[in-house]
Amino acid sequence: MSLLLLPLELFLKILEDLSLQSRASVCALALTCKYIHLQAVCSLYSSVTDSDSAIHDGFLHTIQNNPTLAQLVRIYYAPTSGHNCDKREFLSPTQFHIGLMTNLQELTLSDVIALPRPSSNGQDMPLQLQRFTMLPDGTTHGAVKEFLETQRELTHLRWGGPHELTLSRKACPNLRCLEADITTAKVILPGRCIEGLHLRDGPQSQLSNDLGRCVRDLLRLQEFRNLGLISFGKHASYGFQLLGSGVGVAPFEGVKDLTIWSKYFLESCVRRLRISVS
Repeated sequence: MSLLLLPLELFLKILEDLSLQSRASVCALALTCKYIHLQAVCSLYSSVTDSDSAIHDGFLHTIQNNPTLAQLVRIYYAPTSGHNCDKREFLSPTQFHIGLMTNLQELTLSDVIALPRPSSNGQDMPLQLQRFTMLPDGTTHGAVKEFLETQRELTHLRWGGPHELTLSRKACPNLRCLEADITTAKVILPGRCIEGLHLRDGPQSQLSNDLGRCVRDLLRLQEFRNLGLISFGKHASYGFQLLGSGVGVAPFEGVKDLTIWSKYFLESCVRRLRISVS
């Protein structure tokens, strides 16, 4: 049966599944005819997440020469350092490249230099993401904070930086899911209707401080009690053991799904709550 005879929705689904398994196959399919070429190109450029720096190098050069293709990108994961296995110098994404992706919805970066800067004349940021991930890069968070203050549509934020991230309460008003260390979570939760919290382990300097106090302060937040999904990293879970019997069930009464490493908490509290625990 000819692909051209398939319903468009089915054909696009085939392309989507094929692009996840073999982008090379989609490239080959794009050469078969003009119609398939158009649909295949849209599929190839809608999600650019490969960790190979050489692939990204070709992609960035392509959108430089043909900016129209950048408008097809919905998801973009910039490669992290360590993927340049043959020691070649590859092109890194810049503000210019990200700015070309005007329909971008999900962005993952490890270098703040690629973040678009807010307009000096007060105009709205054209780029409005739904999901943003900042991986550790050893830099300060000033540029990230400046960018996030402009993101009205953001629903999912993953902060992996080495420093605490601070935001004004007006920033990211639609944020629903947060992945961050404890100190950042304490700053961002207040004043927001966040539904899911994933506490990752923070830097060693943070872990050596009063972890129990950090957990206690977090549990006291009213916004913590509004969470439906909570996931604690290993060190954050250890904070519960430091608190001992001071941890009650009240902060978790609204939780429907909980992931925690603390055996103490599992035995003494969770058995009294009707939630899914792992």
